[in-house]
Amino acid sequence: MTVSRVINHSDKISEKTRKKVEAVIKELNYIPNSSARSLVSKKSKILSLMITDISNPFFTSVARGAEVKALQMGYQLLLCNSDENIEKESKYIDMLISTGSTVF
Repeated sequence: MTVSRVINHSDKISEKTRKKVEAVIKELNYIPNSSARSLVSKKSKILSLMITDISNPFFTSVARGAEVKALQMGYQLLLCNSDENIEKESKYIDMLISTGSTVF
């Protein structure tokens, strides 16, 4: 709970404890589990982009623009290439829905 309070910048922790925890976080190269965090916040901060053919220059430009904008807004972009295959697309959609990703 103490680590969580430090990571989430809670006021309910002393500065001395905060500095100790931050030092250990740095020493251990700790990376918070984004899946666990999204369970609590109900937000994954992951956007998904489904395209039909990554080799098409139009879709390459769309993907690049979407990635740039997503990063500017504090999101990460997950790219799915369906190869114009409806079964592949359906599997991607099922996977995305199960992970809580926003599909567009």
